[in-house]
Amino acid sequence: KECEVLIKSLAAPSKLTAKAISSTTIVLEWEDNSSDEQGFIIERRSSGGEFEAIAKTDPNTVKYTDNSLEAVKDYYYRVRAFNGLSYTNYTNTSTARTHAGITFNDLNSVPWAKKAIEYLSGRDIIKGKSVNPNLFAPNDKITRAEFINLVVISLQFNKTPIGIFEDVKPEHWFYKNVIVAKNLGIISGMGNNLFYPNEPIKREDMAVILTRALKISGNPLPDHDLSILNKYSDKNDISDYALLSMAILNSEKILNGKSNTIIAPKDYATRAEAAVLLYNILTNYKVSDSL
Repeated sequence: KECEVLIKSLAAPSKLTAKAISSTTIVLEWEDNSSDEQGFIIERRSSGGEFEAIAKTDPNTVKYTDNSLEAVKDYYYRVRAFNGLSYTNYTNTSTARTHAGITFNDLNSVPWAKKAIEYLSGRDIIKGKSVNPNLFAPNDKITRAEFINLVVISLQFNKTPIGIFEDVKPEHWFYKNVIVAKNLGIISGMGNNLFYPNEPIKREDMAVILTRALKISGNPLPDHDLSILNKYSDKNDISDYALLSMAILNSEKILNGKSNTIIAPKDYATRAEAAVLLYNILTNYKVSDSL
């Protein structure tokens, strides 16, 4: 008796778009027109080059971020679905030009943070000092309000603020994002409904805030044993409320020590240090603007 085998052909993805969001990053989006693909193959070429596969994604994926590109350069993309040895036709070819690189004049003292600062600046997340936009002041302390503002912008927490802190009112430039962070449970203030927005922020407090923010963004980090901190001679200086957050971020290589033996939890964070933390998050975790 003959057996009839029906093979359902894969439908090709379509409507590919490419959008540059910084000097080093282009975001691709497309429509998935099939329900049984094994995944998608993303191909890229630059001017004068040939298309080469740069990534394979999981099934049902409709977005891909291409990092570590060159500034002010045209890139061309196409995508196709696959299942085993079966491949669909390609999408349309979509192109985008990366933004011009942004360079500040005072980053020589922080070579370890230069890439992070320019990445965030290229995405309009972080800016130079208002008095002189060509100066970043990387070694200046970052305030509590400035850091929260960067976290909310970076993780795309787009909500309407409700309420106040007694020292964070609608007339303040940081009101919206500080209160959004409060509404989401990222921050709770320091008692008596006060936030002290203009005070510098400690490294351990940055860790607590980022751990909460990542969880709310849909990127909860796994717990790590506190013993990861035993290599630091100042481990006992970490406040109890920050121990787990410091262990988590250190294990995930988001927050590093200031040396091999010092993690400096009570030190006030600099603008350069904050930029590196956010860069480590944005280049390793998916960020959604669905909130």
